[in-house]
Amino acid sequence: LVEALSCDALYEQQAQNRAVLKERYDQIKTSLEATNLVYWPFNSAFFVVVEVGIDAEKVRHILLERGVGVVSFAGLNAIRISYSTVPASDIPKMIEIIEDTLNECT
Repeated sequence: LVEALSCDALYEQQAQNRAVLKERYDQIKTSLEATNLVYWPFNSAFFVVVEVGIDAEKVRHILLERGVGVVSFAGLNAIRISYSTVPASDIPKMIEIIEDTLNECT
């Protein structure tokens, strides 16, 4: 750990990782703003919660069949999207799938 923290490239690697996360954050924010989805305020590059208005677990299963994994919050009728590992270029399609699924279910 000491060796890793004293590596000359540490700050450069941290900057690169922050840039990737910021790009994903910016993309998810832009993609969500272009929809009618209701989402909770968020300010990190890891998760966003979207209200589904119906059985969240049912939505989770349908999305999983369509290639999108989410966490359901049954008591809140909401899903949590973890987008920190989704390439920025794939985020618009992911949001489209979520929006289309919710439109079909309601």
